[in-house]
Amino acid sequence: MKVVDLLEWGKRELKAGRDSAWEHLASPTLDAEVLLAHVLSATKPELFARLNYDVSPIQEDAFRDGIRRRLEHEPVAYITGKKFFYGRAFQVNPSVLIPRPETELMVDEALAIVHASPSPPLLIDLGVGSGAIGITLGCETGLRVLGSDISQEAVDVASKNARQLGVESLVETAKGNLLEPLIGQISRIEPTNCVLTANLPYLTTDQWEQTQPDIKFEPKIALEAGYYGLDAYWLLFRQMIAHCTLLGENCHVLCEIDPSQETKLPALIRERFPHAHIEVKHDLQDLPRLVLASI
Repeated sequence: MKVVDLLEWGKRELKAGRDSAWEHLASPTLDAEVLLAHVLSATKPELFARLNYDVSPIQEDAFRDGIRRRLEHEPVAYITGKKFFYGRAFQVNPSVLIPRPETELMVDEALAIVHASPSPPLLIDLGVGSGAIGITLGCETGLRVLGSDISQEAVDVASKNARQLGVESLVETAKGNLLEPLIGQISRIEPTNCVLTANLPYLTTDQWEQTQPDIKFEPKIALEAGYYGLDAYWLLFRQMIAHCTLLGENCHVLCEIDPSQETKLPALIRERFPHAHIEVKHDLQDLPRLVLASI
């Protein structure tokens, strides 16, 4: 079978398999192209340059299996095993959240803070998942990054990505709940200032129960955070109060939110840190996505 014929088959299968839950997901055409390019170990331009090439039986079977998995709502990133973030390819699997383009806003803002700092800050990334945020910051700044995740499987994925991207000497990830596994290291470093990134679970229980089939493939522990979606952030700020003297004179905290939490999370921060300077940043869709607090 030719590449072009197999590609057209995949598009038809995905289009025919649409149901009401697919209306707001990525296009069947794009999904088919990405999956076939992955099977052929090709870029998308290379895929279109090979449309009249023959596909081997093994490649055809692999593509048909990928289409079958996609029809069952498995995300393309889990099928291919990778997702690009900030121009770099990160390994992903169902034990970690798939990096989102809107999360690149957190990296942009963290880099701006780093570049404006009078001295190099300690970078702390909580809920590292695949390592997309912390590793990207390590790659972009050359600074040390301490990270944690409650899932050992996520820690393993982040460690693999750090090695693959050449920053294993800069990015260190430990298993544990938020700041807890990092306290010893932070106390030894004695930072004068720090930048703390936290893309923690923030979906409410109702949002999780009603979410798209694709998202249900992702780890619930990385997405759902109680009735208000703020349980993880509540715990983080409680830990920060307990260890505030370890975080230096200036601590900048960056938290990703659901747009519905635009006022809720700042109120939670203000309750615990009355003198904090708080800003809310909007993503490219002009939705409130990031809360910055200087504590």
